[in-house]
Amino acid sequence: MLVSDERLSPLVAMIHKYGKAYEQEGYIQD
Repeated sequence: MLVSDERLSPLVAMIHKYGKAYEQEGYIQD
């Protein structure tokens, strides 16, 4: 994911961080 707006970078990082955590917990299924 490419984000040109630096203000969104922390938000994107948080989404990826929690997204991986959710995947580990089995909340997200492909």
